Amino acid sequence: MTVETLRPNAAGTYTELQYQYPDSGAHWDKVDEETADDDSTYVRCIDYMDGIQRDTYNLPSSSIPVGSVINKITVKKRVRSDFPRGVAPLSLSDALIITHGTLYVGTGRRPPDTYTNYADEWVNNPFTGAAWTIDEINALEIGDREGWGYNPVMDIFNACRMTQIYVEIDYTPPVAKPLINKPLVNPILINIPAVRLLSLSDFDLLRNLSRLTSSFSRHNLATRLRSCQVIKQLSMECRLFSFVNHDGKLISIL
Repeated sequence: MTVETLRPNAAGTYTELQYQYPDSGAHWDKVDEETADDDSTYVRCIDYMDGIQRDTYNLPSSSIPVGSVINKITVKKRVRSDFPRGVAPLSLSDALIITHGTLYVGTGRRPPDTYTNYADEWVNNPFTGAAWTIDEINALEIGDREGWGYNPVMDIFNACRMTQIYVEIDYTPPVAKPLINKPLVNPILINIPAVRLLSLSDFDLLRNLSRLTSSFSRHNLATRLRSCQVIKQLSMECRLFSFVNHDGKLISIL
């Protein structure tokens, strides 16, 4: 299993959560840390706002290799309520994704007053019903939808706060084609002895031997062998190469 993690890097379609801490910068940079910092940075719904509020965030481009199969995506977040159950009803926290311009909601959570990690996964893209593509990952937004609880007797609102959110993409890389390793041909090192120049007598001898080869079949074996030895000797001494066919005829001298 190979997993790529993407964290918020810009505001998305919705920026509805009314509070962030610290109260400077953007919402996305309060929830993008690799190691959760809990109450040091977070976004939060506002107690007195009616209904629910949403924040979604853009993500950096994926580095998943082309040809990979995306098995699923998992949105992970870390949230808590302001107060424990009993003081006021627990707040609401729902993971969100936006794909193909459509908003999809994960499982509704009622977090306690201590930070708790939640995960919502989508095996297929909910818009297409098919496996996720890299282009869809690159266009994906993730976020959270939050609502509050209220105790009218004590007049206490219980809001939700989120300190971290990110998405994990589980994928299978493409299978690399095996490389065919062709063995290298080891070079043959030839130790060539010192070369002497051909003399006129050498050429005369080769010319006469060439004539003899045309009638090797009429000579005895000893004569043919002696001729071949002379040619071989001159070839070695002068870097000559002789080619004799199966009839004993001298084809060429290089």
